[in-house]
Amino acid sequence: MKTFICYLTIFLTSINLFSQDLNVSLKDNKLQGKVIKVEEYTYRYDSNIDGYYIESISEIIYNKNGNMTTNIYQYFGSYYQSKSTTTYSYNNNKLIGDATEVISLLDNKTTNTSTNYIYTNNLLTKREYISEYPSIIEYSYDSKGNLLQAISKNNTGETTAIYDYLNYKNSDSYTKIYKYFYKGSQESTSTYLYENGNNISYSFLGKNSSSFYKYTYDSYGNTLETIMNDNVLSSYNYEYSSDGNWLKKRYAYKSTYEDKTYNVFSFRKITYANGKTVGNTNFDIPFIKKYEQKNEYVLKTLEKKEIFNPLEDPEKVDKIYVLKTEGEKFKVKTDKDVYLTSKVSAVKHTNLVDMIVYHPKSNTTAIARNFSDNLTRQEMWMEATIISNTHNMFWCVNENKNWYITDKGTAFKDYNLYTVKYSTTNPNDVIMYKDNVATYIMRDFKNAIAHKLYTLEKI
Repeated sequence: MKTFICYLTIFLTSINLFSQDLNVSLKDNKLQGKVIKVEEYTYRYDSNIDGYYIESISEIIYNKNGNMTTNIYQYFGSYYQSKSTTTYSYNNNKLIGDATEVISLLDNKTTNTSTNYIYTNNLLTKREYISEYPSIIEYSYDSKGNLLQAISKNNTGETTAIYDYLNYKNSDSYTKIYKYFYKGSQESTSTYLYENGNNISYSFLGKNSSSFYKYTYDSYGNTLETIMNDNVLSSYNYEYSSDGNWLKKRYAYKSTYEDKTYNVFSFRKITYANGKTVGNTNFDIPFIKKYEQKNEYVLKTLEKKEIFNPLEDPEKVDKIYVLKTEGEKFKVKTDKDVYLTSKVSAVKHTNLVDMIVYHPKSNTTAIARNFSDNLTRQEMWMEATIISNTHNMFWCVNENKNWYITDKGTAFKDYNLYTVKYSTTNPNDVIMYKDNVATYIMRDFKNAIAHKLYTLEKI
């Protein structure tokens, strides 16, 4: 399993900042009544086994005040399997800390993170995220106690994100604007519109891309549809308990790469404080039959496909495939099913959605397009575009003509050792000098297209 470093900086998963977005209360999770435990099993069909398998299992426990105390989640994919356990601590009914342990079930590697929540006058004013890449978030409020702004900083004190909160109708209806920064320069803006606690729209504006999504909900606040440009990308169907908690759910989404719709089915058992239980987590064939027609409905065991031969490392690669597993983690293989995951390096492209992959043995560089797009589905192999098997250093510019270099699938680290000047021979070219010696050339720099990779030529 590999994760990758952002081309520009460490690219962390976006964190919900507002205290009402912590998703630790019964209200946050759309649960009715005095619920103390929710158990959930998720099933999906896999054509490789011609049957269904358990994709995930979760168990969430709440205290008598309706706050989450434990969240256990297990994921069972072909290429990645994990178990995460998060525990939450409270003081006077306020969340003051959480701790998460994630265990990879295929290699038994463990990752631990934790968060401290600090309050001033009963308002959350600081969040400290403790991990390999620590960060902090600081909050400010108006005189009415409405959150105005949250600023995220990395471990060097550099601002990486700013969230602005405005247009309050009430505490559940407002606008949230997220601005992502790199070295003081704003790279993208995301706008979230909330009504009655539900995110009803999301827009993204980057330097090289934009998108707009709308979301619809039922009377209980559960998502019904995700819509992009008037096209339904995903939809949900539910069956409820008498008090309005869903017990059965069908989630349908369209593939990014195929003209096909996939279904995922979830079933819950809910336990209340008085000992009453409703629902179950069993494989419910009658419910599945309403939405998916198969020759038979059989629950099977999914084959683990993690293993690769560590001695097999080809000198020539014709095709490279990338599999997104969880978050920013991935697998890499060739068209001959030779796994290269442990042998490649990877870096996020300057457009913040593509990933550049480099395999040293074959000297192959490829681009996994849209890897970081939220619509890129886990557990689906996508073919990366091979851009070279002869060169391993590339340069590109952004819209402001700031230039960046990738060196064998990693971010270039020696910018401070070089100076750059326009060529006296061809004024469109840029020459890189080290110790006053011309070392590299960026040809036709003045006409470079933003975010397109060009070969960095050694002089």
